[in-house]
Amino acid sequence: MLDLPAARALLELDLDLRGRLFVFLSELKIASLAESDRAWRKHKGPIATYRYAIAVHAAVLARAVRPPRIRRLRTPAPEFLSPRDELDRPRATRAAVRNPVLALRSITLLRQAPACEQLRFHARSIAKVCADLAKDAWIARRREEALFWRATSVYAGHLSRALRERESLVQLAFPIAA
Repeated sequence: MLDLPAARALLELDLDLRGRLFVFLSELKIASLAESDRAWRKHKGPIATYRYAIAVHAAVLARAVRPPRIRRLRTPAPEFLSPRDELDRPRATRAAVRNPVLALRSITLLRQAPACEQLRFHARSIAKVCADLAKDAWIARRREEALFWRATSVYAGHLSRALRERESLVQLAFPIAA
């Protein structure tokens, strides 16, 4: 995955944005591992595998973009978004269900970054390239590889869409004091 030109472009970002991206990816890894365990306990093997694949991808990217000054991130399991008005809506129409990236607090840090549009462009590029790789792998009957690329494509798309709007439910629910 790190051989993709769009992924290599992430390494060229400034250190502040890379730090914010590292925090986001680390939180995504922790959340995906928790979701994977939950799915496994409910005997939902394919979903558990999918969530575990997301955790692995997030960990690989987090290690790649980690700025030199950040050694280790020790964070508790993330608190998910659950405002009262969101819980009153049907599950399928909730923003955080449609795009799980919105449920992570660290997305607010990324949205406040000066180069947010640049990061969004790279996420969109990664999503497109990985979707094509998934399609090619599926046609060639390499199912595991297709799952790998498709999961990467989906979450890169989630990130791109989450960065699209600066004001959102996440910022209202979790404001960061300046």
